[in-house]
Amino acid sequence: MRAKELRDLIISALVLALAFGIALSGGFPVFQQPAILAFAFGIALVAVSLGFVFHELAHRFVARRFNCFAEYVMWPL
Repeated sequence: MRAKELRDLIISALVLALAFGIALSGGFPVFQQPAILAFAFGIALVAVSLGFVFHELAHRFVARRFNCFAEYVMWPL
């Protein structure tokens, strides 16, 4: 795994975990209670790390199993 691919995967996982953390804790008013946001972010980070990261790596491994080129590239909006 190249450094850029690893960096893109980590950034994507952190941003997705932050989005899920905000959603799990009740939306944007949670910024007034950072402890709740931090707890929800921690839970979301575990879930995203297990789900999203392994899902994306599975795409890569299956493609390479069939002798295709595959790498994860972040799409920054």
